[in-house]
Amino acid sequence: MTLADGVSVSCLFTDLEDGELTTAMEKCGRALTDTQCTLDIIAVQVIDMDLVADTSEKFQIEVQFRHVDGNGDSSVRSTEFSVYTDYTQADADARVRVKDLMWATESNVIVQFIDPAISLDVSANERFCKALTKMQDLMCEEAQDIVLALVGDKLEEAIDLIIGLEPTGRGHFLAMYDGQELRSEGFLFYRN
Repeated sequence: MTLADGVSVSCLFTDLEDGELTTAMEKCGRALTDTQCTLDIIAVQVIDMDLVADTSEKFQIEVQFRHVDGNGDSSVRSTEFSVYTDYTQADADARVRVKDLMWATESNVIVQFIDPAISLDVSANERFCKALTKMQDLMCEEAQDIVLALVGDKLEEAIDLIIGLEPTGRGHFLAMYDGQELRSEGFLFYRN
């Protein structure tokens, strides 16, 4: 199918009725072209769809776009976006991503959520933050269990703070390409 502005939209899935799928993909394609997305879009194609309760709350699209290099030469390239129709699902996925990355969270953020006995004074906090940072640098992902144990039952509070600290909020954790969240017509787009 082709949208009014010449963007073609196709789909590899038949889980929805043809009419429903056509309408959903046309709306998705129009929504992406209406965002601040700076791509010169040629085509949009669904490549993966998670169906939850027979509604498409999250799916992956591949976007073909025209790229002009510094010499003025034009080529067709493609990129992927995660698309959400449910803000609650986007929030939940961002929270999972933050939890998975707790090992990489700055020590001065982690120290706010650990046992108050460790946070006795400024000097103790500074020493603790230095030690925690050194451990994180040495262990990387292997520090995850230790950081989660330090945060303990304050994990949800820590996740709220971490998402709130990022200027782009959940986009920082869901858009691997640029950390940006694009919104239009009830769709949330995250470039991967």
